[in-house]
Amino acid sequence: MPVQDNDSLRAQADRLAARHLKGLFQVPIVIEGVAEDSQWEPILQRQIYQRDYNVWAEVTELDVTLDAQGRITGFRDRWRTQIAADIAHDRSDDGTLLSIAETTGLVSPHARVIEVTLPETGPVEVRVNQYVPGFPAWLTLWLDTVRAQVVALQVSMWDEP
Repeated sequence: MPVQDNDSLRAQADRLAARHLKGLFQVPIVIEGVAEDSQWEPILQRQIYQRDYNVWAEVTELDVTLDAQGRITGFRDRWRTQIAADIAHDRSDDGTLLSIAETTGLVSPHARVIEVTLPETGPVEVRVNQYVPGFPAWLTLWLDTVRAQVVALQVSMWDEP
């Protein structure tokens, strides 16, 4: 089997990656090849080509509120709110809910779930408490448990009561 040149391998990889990645996203994306490696594998008797990609998606409108000190006190992702609205979400265990909440950077690994409200449809409402310096003491998050995403959050109190 002849060794293929990198240009044809790159074109083939880009076509396959685009087809696969566009099926994963519900918004327009830009796919950018960032690194590649190609080598002959003597045992398998074939050319091995590897390409890394960055995938960029447009960010929808975010409503973000800040306090006088410039700290985030809330946000709402309009697109995530819309796609989570008609879904019946599961009551996940506290560890799963907290791992989703931690993606905001405002929830520490020491946070505790205080209350969970599970509506018939729409995001799960989770009230969290934590007394960790640099993190808000109380906050409420609305989570899309199907996609493991934070839809919105509201900080109730930054400092300890």
